[in-house]
Amino acid sequence: MSRIIFAGLLIVLLASTGFAQKKVIKAKPEEEQRKKEAVVKKRKEELRKRILRSKLQRPPLTNAGGAGVHVLDNRYMGFSGEYGRLYRNAGWSIRFSYYTVPSDQFYFDPYYWQFVQRDRGSMLMLAFNSKILLPILRNQPNMSPFWTIGAGPVLGIQTDWNRQFPGSVIHAYSIGGYTVYIGPGMDYFLGDWFMNFNIHYQLLRFTKPIFGKDNFDGFSFSIGFGKVF
Repeated sequence: MSRIIFAGLLIVLLASTGFAQKKVIKAKPEEEQRKKEAVVKKRKEELRKRILRSKLQRPPLTNAGGAGVHVLDNRYMGFSGEYGRLYRNAGWSIRFSYYTVPSDQFYFDPYYWQFVQRDRGSMLMLAFNSKILLPILRNQPNMSPFWTIGAGPVLGIQTDWNRQFPGSVIHAYSIGGYTVYIGPGMDYFLGDWFMNFNIHYQLLRFTKPIFGKDNFDGFSFSIGFGKVF
């Protein structure tokens, strides 16, 4: 009889233990409110980041204009203005560049009592530039690396040092030529504004010698800024 009573008590104990384990402890109202607030805060933060990324990334199709500073062959500094169109994976632009050509030697200027390096003239370039976006850094929506190629005519103008301005420019010696360049670059977008960095290898040649030679090939480095509209 005692065995039957002991077995019954054991069954009741096991059943009560299982029921206790299945019992769900409800969270306090304060804890539930904190959990809801944490979920809402996380969703708002994700939405804010998504909106920020969409504002920084380049538009899929838009006009763009800008200006830049260039250094060719580590000797000739130039300035440029550019206008073109940006597509989702490509773009094109027309660029006008102005390069100064310094003298190979220094001259003493008694007025300022110092040595100066005169400009022998200038080079004017009008180039058609095209770019193709590279399939890298896709997880950075405001960074657009690209490969670019451009070509166009060049005009070299060598001033006459034996005459004073404006005669030195009126009687200048000019020769035509061409330029072709190719290389990588990157656009860095900050909303509607952007900066760009480029490194090209540039062929720049004239039909006849000017400034002492007819070949000005070399690497070109440039940095610029612009705006889409």
